[in-house]
Amino acid sequence: MANNIVTSYDAKIHNREDLGDTIWNIAPHDTFLLDNAKKTSASNNLHEWLHDSLPTPSLTNAVVEGTDAVTQAQTAVSRIGNYTQNLQKVFAVSDGQKASDEAGLTELARLTYNNQKAIKLDAEATLLERTSGAVGDTSTARTMKGVAGFIVTNALCGTGGSVVAGSGASTFTNPTVTAGTARPLTEALLTQGMQQSFVKGGKVTTLLVSPLGKMTVSGFNARVAKMQNVADDSKVYHTAIDVYDSDFGPISIVPSIVLAQVSSTNAYGLDLTKFAVAEKQSIGMEKLARTGTYDKYMINWELTLESRAEEASFVIRDLSGY
Repeated sequence: MANNIVTSYDAKIHNREDLGDTIWNIAPHDTFLLDNAKKTSASNNLHEWLHDSLPTPSLTNAVVEGTDAVTQAQTAVSRIGNYTQNLQKVFAVSDGQKASDEAGLTELARLTYNNQKAIKLDAEATLLERTSGAVGDTSTARTMKGVAGFIVTNALCGTGGSVVAGSGASTFTNPTVTAGTARPLTEALLTQGMQQSFVKGGKVTTLLVSPLGKMTVSGFNARVAKMQNVADDSKVYHTAIDVYDSDFGPISIVPSIVLAQVSSTNAYGLDLTKFAVAEKQSIGMEKLARTGTYDKYMINWELTLESRAEEASFVIRDLSGY
């Protein structure tokens, strides 16, 4: 090597660092219920809606010919309620950081993006997994009840477990949930949930499960043959079940990373037409008043879950290996 040549090894203090302009973030942010439930609005802290049902078919509906018509007793509609919940993310960026030469996104843009995604994940987890809500007060946050707290009629629990509907004069009540003995997700449990929802008039189209639950369903033997429709010239052998062809209609098997992240032991069979997300305050970001050499931002969202007919869906609780 020739003498007196300055190499990159000698000038490493003088050389700028090689820092890419892309910030990679692979954190999952799937929000199936939030994205697929119907949307409506709320105008009060206690959001309410009406529920009605038909009587059981009668085998004795017969009258004597020529007799006067007699008025029959009718069932009144019931009113159901759920409290709205404020979800919030607050972050701040200093003036010094904003004046810096930043790689990739600015810190303000990065934090805005991340917190908008994070509040949606919080909403998804809350809409699904909260078993109870509360009216709140000046020192306690108001909270909503999620799917896990609404589904009582078709709650399939492990041995010793139960979900008992709350009672009281209010249109909002919390259930009493008793954990049962953990057991694995089985085809028999899925079929039982589908059957019970069908009898109540539900049309379950989605089974929302953890990623491990999705793998479990793909191992169900009774329906695998129906889902392995492989063309003669295809070299792909399909063993995953994305749609389970039940006796009560096809049901899409949807893995939810949120259920895994919150360590859920529930699998949800959903009739999505019977759920809605009601917004009182749409999601929005606001720059707050300055109190120092930094800017503070708040993302706020007030919403609740509207469960229009809980008996149309089912939940399989107390799952193990899930």
